Amino acid sequence: MAKSVKQKKGPKKAVMMKRKLDLLEHELSRLQKIQWIYAKQMLMFGAASWIFGLSTFFLAAILLDPSILGRMAPISISLLLLAAAVPIMMTVRGIRKFRIKINRVEYKRGTLLARYRREIMARIWSGKLQDTGMKSNTSE
Repeated sequence: MAKSVKQKKGPKKAVMMKRKLDLLEHELSRLQKIQWIYAKQMLMFGAASWIFGLSTFFLAAILLDPSILGRMAPISISLLLLAAAVPIMMTVRGIRKFRIKINRVEYKRGTLLARYRREIMARIWSGKLQDTGMKSNTSE
């Protein structure tokens, strides 16, 4: 009687692991899509905000005193370039957070996949694969 309970538990365990694997695959693809959408939007926003800020700066400088542009110190140009780098650094930081989440899901998927393979291989070696309703590639 105990063996029949064990035999029923095995296929159920493999099916549950397969379901969890499918859920992790779905979550992984969703995170990757969101990461790229986020990266594109943030880079476009960063470029647009830098262009807007640069345009506003030069417009204000021209309207107030056009001679100020000639007196600008070389350090000002470096600051303008640094201002362009800030949105890019913020985007990289946000993408890094997504990458950490993706790595965590990939690790979970890898460990679950290894457990699932061990379970299936154990069933193949014990000859109980036919009882689970799963097809074996070796029988074809």
